[in-house]
Amino acid sequence: MSDLDPTMPPLLAPQSDDTSTLVLDCLSGVSRGRRELLSATIVRIGTSTDAETARAKADEYTALVEPDANPRKMEPVHQILGMTEFYQGNYAAAAEELAQAAPGNVYAKYYRAVALDESSQTEEADALFDELAVWNFNGLGYALIRADVLERVAP
Repeated sequence: MSDLDPTMPPLLAPQSDDTSTLVLDCLSGVSRGRRELLSATIVRIGTSTDAETARAKADEYTALVEPDANPRKMEPVHQILGMTEFYQGNYAAAAEELAQAAPGNVYAKYYRAVALDESSQTEEADALFDELAVWNFNGLGYALIRADVLERVAP
């Protein structure tokens, strides 16, 4: 496991094995074959040396789903690219990519809010944190972000 960045909450700090767990929601609803194609990408998202690999795998996935008629087919790609930009410290680009991820994905919304906050777009970030503070869908994903969200919106 890599050293944690002391300036980031533990959930956000890139970690070699845990990164894949944090990002697996971006693949919900994606077929098993496509999940396997991107599994290497997800594990590497948090490492700076593999950002190019993550982007190349996202391009590979894009080519794979291009013929699909599903208008939401690119949401996983935007989340992967957004997470890649986030872990590279490119917060404005991360927020832009994550805005195009699945709208009901609590991780995408959370990381987008943090990216907006880090890129000094605090008004938009605060609105997302306020929305996440009253998120009405419980689950493991929300449990992982809830404490940080509530701390950020506390008066």
